Amino acid sequence: MSSIQPQTPGVSRALPPQQKAGQTGIPGTSVAAAAQTEQFARVMLWCSRCPSAITIALLVIGIAIAGLADSFWLIYWTIVAVFTALAWGIVGPLRDRLRRSNREDEEPTDPPS
Repeated sequence: MSSIQPQTPGVSRALPPQQKAGQTGIPGTSVAAAAQTEQFARVMLWCSRCPSAITIALLVIGIAIAGLADSFWLIYWTIVAVFTALAWGIVGPLRDRLRRSNREDEEPTDPPS
């Protein structure tokens, strides 16, 4: 027995195809591969946003290997990297706030119709 359902004009009753277990919407990609790609993308995003943190971590590793007595320049560059990150953490939001206030103060160049 088959039942006939009325069709509404312009509405498709087709259901999306079912995915096999272990597959994503991208053909040939498994769920594990997609998860690894997503994790890699997150790591790369973090690395692109935190180059100072990576630099500081490498400098600290260098200081640990060389010892405090022989790492004057490593300590110097660690201090530079820390203060650069702090300065941009303060300068960036201040610059954005200044730009926003300048936009609000501007008069429109094209008068409304």
